[in-house]
Amino acid sequence: AVTTSVTLAACSGAGGGGASGTLRIGYDFASQFTSSFDPAKSSGNCDAIVTAPIYDTLIHLSPGGSLEPGLATSWAVQGDVITLHLRSGVKFSNGQPFDANAVKAGLLHNKLNTTLSDLAFINSITVVDPLTLKINYANNTGIELLYGITGREGMIPAPSDLSNANSDPVGAGPFTFVSYQAGSKLILKANPSYWDKSAYHLSGIDFVEVGVGPPGVTALEAGDVDMVPVLAA
Repeated sequence: AVTTSVTLAACSGAGGGGASGTLRIGYDFASQFTSSFDPAKSSGNCDAIVTAPIYDTLIHLSPGGSLEPGLATSWAVQGDVITLHLRSGVKFSNGQPFDANAVKAGLLHNKLNTTLSDLAFINSITVVDPLTLKINYANNTGIELLYGITGREGMIPAPSDLSNANSDPVGAGPFTFVSYQAGSKLILKANPSYWDKSAYHLSGIDFVEVGVGPPGVTALEAGDVDMVPVLAA
């Protein structure tokens, strides 16, 4: 939720609560979504508004801008080596373990995306044990990578899903992918195995195509959606 709220602020998005446990968010697919649920193919930060609920992120970012535990519980930067300690007992929504091997594969997969510039400086990744990995960075600016993996860089697809993440994403986030009507509607449902499911009180999220500005206000007043982005102007 924290990760999503920060991304929403950067992209002028919003979120809220709806009837029957399902939140309906007005989202402008035409201008905010680059038509990929795969972090390795996504080309815009606003994609994270719809992908963060599916994947979660390795580290969360507080509203004040500080790093907080996410799927990784702790981290350390020593020169050009970044050590990540992962949360125990986490599984992807398809039942695969969210472990160091999965995170290594996911980060190297996401590194293929040239827009994720923080990942470009990863030279290699060493799995120390099932919950620990060391990232060998090209320089001593590893703190930048830690902030990067609070967003798209830190969204890890399930190992078995790397080739299908674009159209059928599987992550370890609080919600799971149900269906997507291109440019129209995205349906997510609650992930019953999410590590912090008690923090979420929604049965699902529907992202509904609504233009930013007056169209969003109209949809909100008509009751077609529960929340929309509203620019100060």
